[in-house]
Amino acid sequence: MERMKLEEVAPEVYRVLLGLEQAVQASGIDKKLLHLIKLRASQINSCAFCMAMHTKEAIRDGDHPDRVALLSGWRETDLFTPKEQAALEWTEAVTSLNNSHIGDDLYELSGEVDKLATWANGAEVTAADVEALVAPRAESPPWNLTDAWGARDVGVVLREAEKMLDRTGDPVSRTIPRLVGQLTRHVQRARAAHRLEEQGLSPQDAATKLGLKPYPAQKLFAQVRNFSGAELDDALIRLAELDHALKGGSRLANELELERALVDITEPRGVVKDAA
Repeated sequence: MERMKLEEVAPEVYRVLLGLEQAVQASGIDKKLLHLIKLRASQINSCAFCMAMHTKEAIRDGDHPDRVALLSGWRETDLFTPKEQAALEWTEAVTSLNNSHIGDDLYELSGEVDKLATWANGAEVTAADVEALVAPRAESPPWNLTDAWGARDVGVVLREAEKMLDRTGDPVSRTIPRLVGQLTRHVQRARAAHRLEEQGLSPQDAATKLGLKPYPAQKLFAQVRNFSGAELDDALIRLAELDHALKGGSRLANELELERALVDITEPRGVVKDAA
């Protein structure tokens, strides 16, 4: 299969990437280390072309073939310096962040990287930080959406949901059920957090029971304080009704059913809706 020529298909993107590569090369980073970083990322991404290219470049620039061959098992050998080990740890964390936590959505990736940078505040970011701050995308919707839901901000919830649907490129027949499933799991976890707080547990103490790291648990506790237990129960019922509607239980368009449900589970009780 012929490889796509990015410089022809997307010349503007290619120029930006080329500029980035030139900046990296001019930064003074050790060539051997740079080759290791690129090769390890290529291994995780399963890019055979890239692996072959970076392997040849590493050996050409003086790295030992044994080190290149053992790169994927760098934790099990003493061939790599502490500096190289730290760089490889970070490479794996960021590459795994894209693959298993964010997928192909570069907007989500950008948001998660910003979140990590804010959290680190100039300090080293480890793989443990990535796991603590970034929830796997199959389990949780983006924080912008859940934060807006927790703040009971209907307008932002609707905008964030629309952004998610618009930028995936997948048909709504797939994206809406996926979003509803993610949101349902989040609200279920929120209901559990509400019960644990009623029992006197702190976010740190409840994190393990919720299957969360301490920081996401702290955010979840902050969200559920804006809801009563009855409201969270009603939200779960409403999401179950939405799931039924999406599976043929309604004649309305899926987008409209989603919008109505998002309003219902976010809006505080007692709000008078405009007559339509």
